Amino acid sequence: YLTPAAPTDFYAETITKEDGFYVIHFLSSSQDSEILYCQQSMSESMSLSIDNEDAYFEEISINGYKGYEYFKDGVNAICWADGLYFFEIQGTCEISILKEMAGNLI
Repeated sequence: YLTPAAPTDFYAETITKEDGFYVIHFLSSSQDSEILYCQQSMSESMSLSIDNEDAYFEEISINGYKGYEYFKDGVNAICWADGLYFFEIQGTCEISILKEMAGNLI
């Protein structure tokens, strides 16, 4: 699994590793923002569903892979897949922080 670096002023509050699933919950030191990082093994039956009703939604590129950026109900999120794993990073912080975390995953 790939572990993103914690953004400035954030720390990993919880880390969960299960078979095919990896989740890190980051919390800001002031505890007013949080980020949830998820990495999941892909399967042939996996599909993606994003609730983009009344939301900002845009196709983007993350490390050369097609992904999506969206904002709804005060939460920014990005998601993408590299053929082996599905990734999602969402949080109550600026989208630029999430994009930087994703861009540093190699």
